[in-house]
Amino acid sequence: MKPMFVDELRTTRLLLTRVQENNRGDFLVMYGDSRVMVTMGGVRSEVQTNELMQIDLTHWERHGFGRWVAHDLVTGQFAGRGGLHIV
Repeated sequence: MKPMFVDELRTTRLLLTRVQENNRGDFLVMYGDSRVMVTMGGVRSEVQTNELMQIDLTHWERHGFGRWVAHDLVTGQFAGRGGLHIV
């Protein structure tokens, strides 16, 4: 049976959506920022970022859940990513 997806969640401050191809630009900025990545395993190259995105996209397709992308509900500004992932 194919997993069912919840494509988005809203809190009082954030819009959470499943990882999508159009998040690539935000991920490139995040994974390339040494201040952010100091606690997330270090800066990633564009190739590494693309590989990580593909892992996230595939995870959603296989399991029906995964990492979420967070945007400020008012401004739409990228706020980060988080969620569950089978390792």
